[in-house]
Amino acid sequence: SAVIHALEAALARATAGGDLAMLEPYLRAREIEIALIEERGTLVLSPVGEVLYTGDFYDYDCKYNSPQTRLSLAALSPVQNTRVRTYAEKVFRALGLARYARLDFFLAESGEIFFNEANTLPGFTAGSMFPFLFGGDLRALSTRLALAALAP
Repeated sequence: SAVIHALEAALARATAGGDLAMLEPYLRAREIEIALIEERGTLVLSPVGEVLYTGDFYDYDCKYNSPQTRLSLAALSPVQNTRVRTYAEKVFRALGLARYARLDFFLAESGEIFFNEANTLPGFTAGSMFPFLFGGDLRALSTRLALAALAP
């Protein structure tokens, strides 16, 4: 079939420089994000956030040039919120992360939550999610991170 032929061609291109490729199923989901700061061995978790945008795909233009794109706190049920926070702490510890990170998850239409990625050097501008989730004050957040880094 045409789909199989297209998949085989894509796999050939993906493995042209080696022998490994990763395939993932399409997942209709919201991307939700949470920021964490480790302070004296205790993880402080931010509220859960979400980038709201118009269009079908969140690409470079949508992220940096669209006036409709905005950072928001995620509208989650109490159960979803608790699950994301629990997963975030477990992922942070399981990956051996330290000091701070932003973790991204997918919230599928089915309600399942999937870990997507860890951002160990998340964006740190006025328009970045990490500072937004901790209140948006870059100076105060910089001081907080510096103090956390200096703590034993």
